[in-house]
Amino acid sequence: MRQRDNARSEDIFGPPYASPRRQGRIAPIRKSRTGISLKLALCLSVSTLALPLAAGFGPDILSAHAQSASGQVTGQQSGNSSAADALRGRVQANPDAQMLVEADELIYNYDKETVTAEGNVEIVYDGYTLNAKRVVYDQGSGRMMAFGNVRITEPTGNVLTADQVDITEDFRDGFVQSLQIRTPENATFGAESAERSEGNRTIFNQGSYTACEACADRPHRPYLWQIKAAKVVHDQQEQMIYYENAWMEFLGVPVAYMPFFSHADPTVKRKSGFLMPSLNYSSSLGVGLTTPYFFNLAPNYDLTIAPTFYTGQGVLLDAEWRHKLITGSYRIRGAGIAQFDPDEFQGLQGDETFRGYVESDGEFNINQQWKWGWDVTAISDRTFTRDYDLDDSDTQEAVSTLYLTGQSERNYFDLRGYHFRVLSEDLEDSVGTDFQEEQAIVHPVLDYNLVFGDPVLDGELSFDVNFTSLSRENTDFGSSNGSTTGRILGPKGTYTRLSLEATWQKTLVGPMGQLFTPFASLRGDAFWLENGEPLASFIEDDEAFRGLALAGVEWRWPLISQHTWGTQRFEPVAQIILRSNENQLGSLPNEDAQSLVFDDTNLFSVNKFSGYDRIEGGSRANIGIIHRANLNNGVSIRTVLGQSFHLFGTNSFANPDVAATGLDSGLESDRSDFIGRFTIDTPNDLRLDAFLRLDSDDLAVNRTEITASGKRGFIAGSLGYAYFNSQPNLGIVDDREEIRASASLQINENWRVFGDMRYDIENNGAVSDSLGIAYDDECFAISLTYSETHDRYTDLESDQQIYLRVNLKTIGGGEISQDLGGDDSDSSSY
Repeated sequence: MRQRDNARSEDIFGPPYASPRRQGRIAPIRKSRTGISLKLALCLSVSTLALPLAAGFGPDILSAHAQSASGQVTGQQSGNSSAADALRGRVQANPDAQMLVEADELIYNYDKETVTAEGNVEIVYDGYTLNAKRVVYDQGSGRMMAFGNVRITEPTGNVLTADQVDITEDFRDGFVQSLQIRTPENATFGAESAERSEGNRTIFNQGSYTACEACADRPHRPYLWQIKAAKVVHDQQEQMIYYENAWMEFLGVPVAYMPFFSHADPTVKRKSGFLMPSLNYSSSLGVGLTTPYFFNLAPNYDLTIAPTFYTGQGVLLDAEWRHKLITGSYRIRGAGIAQFDPDEFQGLQGDETFRGYVESDGEFNINQQWKWGWDVTAISDRTFTRDYDLDDSDTQEAVSTLYLTGQSERNYFDLRGYHFRVLSEDLEDSVGTDFQEEQAIVHPVLDYNLVFGDPVLDGELSFDVNFTSLSRENTDFGSSNGSTTGRILGPKGTYTRLSLEATWQKTLVGPMGQLFTPFASLRGDAFWLENGEPLASFIEDDEAFRGLALAGVEWRWPLISQHTWGTQRFEPVAQIILRSNENQLGSLPNEDAQSLVFDDTNLFSVNKFSGYDRIEGGSRANIGIIHRANLNNGVSIRTVLGQSFHLFGTNSFANPDVAATGLDSGLESDRSDFIGRFTIDTPNDLRLDAFLRLDSDDLAVNRTEITASGKRGFIAGSLGYAYFNSQPNLGIVDDREEIRASASLQINENWRVFGDMRYDIENNGAVSDSLGIAYDDECFAISLTYSETHDRYTDLESDQQIYLRVNLKTIGGGEISQDLGGDDSDSSSY
């Protein structure tokens, strides 16, 4: 007997033979020739059909490809997500959830014990939605079948489409025809059919995968790339996906065959296994094959071992350990090799049998305000990491540090030690001293700043402490163009300094919005030199004390005006600083204040030196004007003009220290150079920044830096120009002038060409240049780049390389590089 109901909205799908205990409401029955027709709306609990449909048909059957295949090769290194268990079918359905079925009609067949929903069927349960033309549930066989444009939307956003779905009552086994799954990340899985067995193993027959979207105008056009396989097996217990007889296709053309390969389940973020191998070649090393293996030992620590087999030098062992704890994390990496043929590096740093290095870094929180950490490197020789392409091959020094840092709203504490390891091929400077012996060991440097919370004399009182202690084996003499300059950048022996400074300031508002800020400070320094360089310029007693007191006032008058085109602000600024002279001039080392660039950033600084070893003395006045304009169209303009004047006392910038700091800076005369900066920003990505320093006597250009960048339509680029006049007192006898340029042209939506160049105008030669072409779309990227750095500007020979980079979205990518110059070596990796 068959019973038909032409119901539509809020009809609930359930068997007609429900017991009286089940809650329901049945409309009056009328008989027809084919059976009994009735209108009904019946609510059923999950104890009937609801639980199997949601818990089984959703995540359990189709989870193999229900998520984006974001995994790379086996052993990808990333973290689990909360959705992983749901995708593996181990999350129970909501026991209180109810099922809602909408259809044009429901047909109950008592003789065959089937329930059929026909016409625009939509079944909603616990976040899952099933749409089909027809759905049939057979109690006798315990199977449910959906036919015609079957579409299942999961809570995760995955969308499954199929011609037909057939699953068993316990939903452990099932069969799907003409399957397609679309993930929220726009990855697509397809198969002619899919079968599920043993409750956790899904087999896709004639399966395919791609992260590309179908062409909107030509939907039947082949994907840009896809992987096809005769069989794809998803083992949820092992959390692995296996491919058999797989082909990589580009535009429908097979380009690579893989009889078997596998990678982690897309829901897996960390799993032991092999990582992407790499292949390289060098004339000194031979052919090298790297096969890294990742050990997922625990959620918070892992180990990667990456042996490289070189035909010319043997086996390089490389291992990295990572460990994350509650309060922080650390990392240890080491590599080493016993070279078969050290003579390949004869006369170079690499002419050793055993070569290797160890590096480690870490950081741990002591509490919310304090943390400590380290970053250290130990290496057998200066070019090991370069020769074997480890870390950044362009690094010419390894900096090791150990630190302790604390910070609160009004306090800052930083304690650090440093060690510097030279990594350049050059061994000696112009006077024959080993570069490594000139490097300082800092033990340690301490910075402490305290701002008092309560006002002192109605103003703000702050306190600064700096303690520095360092040592070196030999004196570091400054050199330029291969010759010494007479400067001493760092003396031999141990150097220690303690600096204490107290500063007070208060801002007062005067008539018409004028701002007056009086300030005062006291500074004291103590110096100790042990086994110092026996030069007459240094103190004879190996200890010295220096003090300085200052008082001053700063005046600002911000004037704001509004116009129809926008607003602008003029702010004249003036400072007068009265202070004692800097004593012990020329008799103390200068380790941390050698860099001095006079510009708008330090025009109004009370002490224009960059470190504590120098302190500005003598009285000085700084004046300038700052103009800002904001236009209604989003354009902003900033202009700064200023000059500094030495009033009386000893001009610290005209009396050099042993490093000649201050000379040729533009501050050594009573009237400093004129400085100016002009900056304009626009809302359409156009920006111009120009800095100029002009001689106070003849307005000759002593320094200028101009950069412009922008994007207009398909063109983006930047252009920079820099000119620095000669500084003979620092050993720089020639002017320096260069330009830098970079540009990118978007040919169409996907193709672009790009390049950059740095050119030394003074020496009529290129410093570096590169040129490339690239293709990018939603699923694929490829670029080809040529780059060159000329030997005048590196300790190695001219470096010429070509790079080919390829990336497949969700699968991964790699790079092939070819070295065209230098030591006549070639290298490649993928």
